[in-house]
Amino acid sequence: RQMSIDEDRIYVMGFSDGGEMAQRLICEAPDRFAAAATVAGLLAPEFEQNCLLPRPIPIIAFRGMNDQIVGFQGGTNRAGNSTLSASATLNFWRNQNNCQGPITTENISSENSCQVDVNCDGGVEVRLCVVEATETHTFRHALFDNEAGIDLRQISLDFMRPFVRPKVGFNIEAGLTGAWFDPGNPGQGLLVEPIPQDQSFFAAWFTF
Repeated sequence: RQMSIDEDRIYVMGFSDGGEMAQRLICEAPDRFAAAATVAGLLAPEFEQNCLLPRPIPIIAFRGMNDQIVGFQGGTNRAGNSTLSASATLNFWRNQNNCQGPITTENISSENSCQVDVNCDGGVEVRLCVVEATETHTFRHALFDNEAGIDLRQISLDFMRPFVRPKVGFNIEAGLTGAWFDPGNPGQGLLVEPIPQDQSFFAAWFTF
């Protein structure tokens, strides 16, 4: 309300539990975000039953093969939580966005790469990038401090920035028919009559 914020270019990014939160947010509030990024974020198996995107949403996910908290191969982690493997996570978001492949590989450093599918509905992209945390971090989980010195924040922003939240329309249906007025401004109002068969919309201002 106070600054010039483009509401069609709001993105969500999270690390670890925040990565799980980011994925849940785009499942439960998809109309608010233009794209998402996750770093070492768990994707629980129940997402497969509980998430169904109403529209395509681009997402980039970073996982570490040596991560002992969110295992690259999935399974049960140290906290007793189940998580999908990195490849299953990639395929989950490809299916959500109706991506048709092929999956290509793009390098982000001399030793690190991303699996990329750009053939998705709405022109979105899905990416899975492999980055290893430095050995100084317990459980090799904090991927932001990685062996290759890759700035995951900048890569995520560069990925998300081109995407804009699409305009949300509405279905023209007979149930929208009605007369509308403002009680604080009596003596006038609107008559609304959608005509579904013609996909048209009639509105008239009336006074009395």
